[in-house]
This record gives sequence, C-alpha cells and structure tokens, in this order.
Amino acid sequence: MQNLASQVAISEVLNPTLGVTEQVLAVHKLVVQDGNPLILEVDKDSEPGAYYLYFKIEDEPYHFVIVIREEGKNLVASAAYIEAAIRVYLSICSTTLHPREITKKVKLNPTKIHVLGELKYPRISHRKFTQNYWYFEPQKGMPGNLENKLKFLLDRLETKQSAIANKLKHI
Repeated sequence: MQNLASQVAISEVLNPTLGVTEQVLAVHKLVVQDGNPLILEVDKDSEPGAYYLYFKIEDEPYHFVIVIREEGKNLVASAAYIEAAIRVYLSICSTTLHPREITKKVKLNPTKIHVLGELKYPRISHRKFTQNYWYFEPQKGMPGNLENKLKFLLDRLETKQSAIANKLKHI
C-alpha cells in the first residue's frame, strides 16, 4: 500500500490536481533522483489511513508534503503543504580542544566542524571563528517533528552517554 501511496504522490507532483501543488511547483523545484521527485520519507503513523510523503525542495530549508488518503477503494492526493525543516543536533564548542580531539573523546563522527581561526566567510578576511565547533546532527536534511528528532538524537547519544560525560567534564 505504501508503494501505491508513493506512486499517487509522484503522480500528483507530475500532474497536479491540487491547487497548492500547482502553486508550490510554480516557484520551487523538487530534488529529482532517477527521473522522479525524491521522496525523503513516508509517514504512515501520524494519521490512520493516511500517508504523508515528504519531498525535498531544492535549496530551501523546508519540505513539500503531499497527504494521500483512501477515498472509496482508491488512494488520492487529498492535501499538500509546506513544512519547515526542523534541526536537532548536539553542539560542542571549545577554545582548547580541536574538533578532532572532541571526536576521539565522544566517539561520534561529527556532521560539521569549524576550527578556531578559520574564516567564517571566504570573502571577509576579518571574520574568523573564535572557538572550535563540533556538531552531531544524525538526521540532517530529513523531515520530522521536534519530538521524534530529539528522541532519535538522544537514542544515538545514550550508548555514548558515559564516554561523553567522563571525557567532557575535563574540558
């Protein structure tokens, strides 16, 4: 059933029946993979009998969502909307530890780092980072609500909890 919901959502993108879809696609491009709009996630748990399909919009910090519901014996696109991207991450800042050292201590690979003294903006030479920054964002670019993303991050950190607590108290 989920595959059929995906097909219906892609069909809605390619041949819009909803006014919102037409409006969104008139000003935004969706990320395409293998010739089809890329579906980032299918949420079948938020509402019984409905599928929420999340599409990535090129160069934007939000997602295009198409809701597929049963109508009689068919699945149809019943709603569409834009949803802001939510970011949940662990950030560690230090003036004494390089991001490489932080990685060794917490035993997690960062998704992004900035090094003390590094230029913040390539064209502005006087703006430099005044600390080392280390970020861990396990669901970067993925749709989801705050509660689910926070739970996901905490679940990843739980196995590293003692290492993080023991190593970081000496920073």
